Amino acid sequence: MGFTWPCKDENCKPTTCTEKLVLKNPKGTPENDPDRAQVHHVVPKKDLRSCPWGTNAYKNAAVISTRLNQHLKNKVPPIKEVLQLNNAQAYTP
Repeated sequence: MGFTWPCKDENCKPTTCTEKLVLKNPKGTPENDPDRAQVHHVVPKKDLRSCPWGTNAYKNAAVISTRLNQHLKNKVPPIKEVLQLNNAQAYTP
C-alpha cells in the first residue's frame, strides 16, 4: 500500500488519505488534478524564512501526487518520510 497521511474528506471530516501506486502523467493532465504526478523536494528548496535550503539533487526528490505535495508543501520533513524516500528503490521502466 502507498504512503498515508491525515487529510479531510469532501465533507471536511478527518480521514486518512493513501497515495496511489500509479499517478497520472503530467502531460495532458490538468494541473489541479489531485492524482497528477509532481516532483516533491524532501527538504524544501526554501526554508520558512524563504532562504535557500534544499537542493535539486535527485536524492532530494520524489514523484508524488499533487494532493500529497500540497499537504507536505513548506513543512520540515518528518524523519519517517525521509527514511521512506531514502530506502525507496529507484524506478526502472
